[in-house]
Amino acid sequence: MQVQIKNIGIINDSKIDVNGLTIVTGKNNSGKTTLGKILYSLFYSKEKLFETATEDIIYYVEEKLSEVIRNSVVAMLIRKAYRKDNFEKDILYTAYRGQLPKFESLDEIQNYILCVCEELDNLTFSTIKEKYGNVVFSQQYKDEKQFKSEIDRIKTECKGIITEIEKLSDFNLYETSKIYKMLKREFNEQISPVRKSNAFLSYISLEDENDFFKIEIDNKKKDINVDGFFTFNNLTNVVFIDDTTVIDSVVPYAFRYKKYNGHYNVIQGIEDAISVIDHKYSLIYKLSENNSIVKSIIDSDAYDFINNEISSVFEEEIILKENKFICASDGLTLSNLATGSKMFAILKMLLSNGNLNSKTLLILDEPEAHLHPEWQNKLAEIIVLLVKVLNINVVITSHSSNFVLALQTYSIKHQIEDKTNFYLTTKNDDEYTVDYQKMNSKLNDVYVEFAKPFSEIKAKFDALRFGDENG
Repeated sequence: MQVQIKNIGIINDSKIDVNGLTIVTGKNNSGKTTLGKILYSLFYSKEKLFETATEDIIYYVEEKLSEVIRNSVVAMLIRKAYRKDNFEKDILYTAYRGQLPKFESLDEIQNYILCVCEELDNLTFSTIKEKYGNVVFSQQYKDEKQFKSEIDRIKTECKGIITEIEKLSDFNLYETSKIYKMLKREFNEQISPVRKSNAFLSYISLEDENDFFKIEIDNKKKDINVDGFFTFNNLTNVVFIDDTTVIDSVVPYAFRYKKYNGHYNVIQGIEDAISVIDHKYSLIYKLSENNSIVKSIIDSDAYDFINNEISSVFEEEIILKENKFICASDGLTLSNLATGSKMFAILKMLLSNGNLNSKTLLILDEPEAHLHPEWQNKLAEIIVLLVKVLNINVVITSHSSNFVLALQTYSIKHQIEDKTNFYLTTKNDDEYTVDYQKMNSKLNDVYVEFAKPFSEIKAKFDALRFGDENG
């Protein structure tokens, strides 16, 4: 799979191969993490697409329907008359109060709206006036013609909601809107390069031998267009790790509920109803999953092999108890683990609950940051083996010459050189935007860049310590 990125974050225009192991290095603030945020936004939007899309679209339709009923003559009738009659058992009352039944599918809520329309047909001027008299009518609805016109308007809006359901039912519009919302969340509403005044258009494209997908974002008009279908279905699970201290947290079950899960109080369009979480919360949820699907995803020999490799550094089994991650042997909470051990603990948990498999895109942002060089080497080998044995796609950013060299060394040892690509982020002439330069054939240049700071500080040290002696 090749990813092309233009005018996202501080990336100007770059192409990156994601096929096995992808390593990105470069200076601080050079856009290394940008690739991870983009890939997370794209592939998170595909996770459990049918379930999440159905839930969010139903939520959107419920809010739209309730709004239509609340802003109509029906609301006035309910407010003034439901105590005099058994209105609370009426389908219009449940729609007005937002107390709708639980819908399992879009067809169910479509049928419910059709029932609302039928109930509106039964709501005639003469029967209402006969039961309640003029007390339930304002001057606006003093005759049958005006009342019928209002009922027809409500029915038209209800049928408009049904049309929206039909437009959303193939999930393409939903998925595109979710990608856009995720990008805005990951980049804090600043998708395009802030200091590049003419970067109104941003786009991302993904292409392999079978599929092509492109999303173009007009940052000025806040509009999106897509070309092709996002059908890279072999990758249906994305894990983004940039902060191992997430396992220190209490598992935030409260955030599973809709009202905390990225929804807005005012629903103006489908994007407002789409629930999203950032990559840190997504990681916590994946770590807290307790299922037994490992054997169905990877064969036991492969699982045992990788698990043994991780256990050679971190042998503890992790369990979830009272909403905290703890070591099974002694009850030590993971917040009290050494920071360097937490990366291995996370990988072990993800492996044990089936979240590391051939359908996973694993994104690691500077995973070696808290590791001694000996453990950097071990982590590098484990990552290479994840690619080789479990066929996982891994994207890594790193500042460490030791770690990059270890990744290169083990990719040679375990024969995945043809699935390993190295990139260096380099600044453009504007001194702000960057591009990704493929360095597979020029890795010595990367190591020279790594060596420069050491050479410079060593020269300064020698000058200060030996300057007089050396003249």
